[in-house]
Amino acid sequence: MHAAFLRFVGYLCSADRYGPAIQMQAFVVHDENIHDLLSEQGFLPDGLKLIESLENGCIIRGLQTIPLDSVQTALKKYNESMRKYHMLSYMPNGSANSEPMGFYLRLFLSSSHNSTTSVSRRTAMTFFSLTGCEFLSHALNNEDSVDSKCHGVRSLCDLINRLATGPPGRREVPVYG
Repeated sequence: MHAAFLRFVGYLCSADRYGPAIQMQAFVVHDENIHDLLSEQGFLPDGLKLIESLENGCIIRGLQTIPLDSVQTALKKYNESMRKYHMLSYMPNGSANSEPMGFYLRLFLSSSHNSTTSVSRRTAMTFFSLTGCEFLSHALNNEDSVDSKCHGVRSLCDLINRLATGPPGRREVPVYG
């Protein structure tokens, strides 16, 4: 993910001043709470709230969106968000946290003014990583072990799809690669 992120941001930041504008969000979903990884305030005890609107689909109220004007800024913000993510995903003794956690890195692109259509375009690219699910292969083979962790993973996957599909009426099936 690191190499793809840097290549993508480097390409966009090297465009001229009329090229696309790029912005970034980074957050985790952990224990049914959404935490902003780019916030200067630290983690809120109850996390951020997911809201759904007809115009924008699922959005997260209060999530920071950071403009990226250079590869250095992008790398700095990426490293800050990864450091906070690793604090949540690893226990103090260095072993991985067994709780399911989703890490999202989202880039927004806004195109420059298009003289032929006089419409600017906006799109988003989301990188997602699911951790803490090493137990799933064992749990799914034994019906007695299916517990709240499996349901938590199912909820995370549902949230991924809701955040990736867009507003009602313009929903598209996400493409995973």
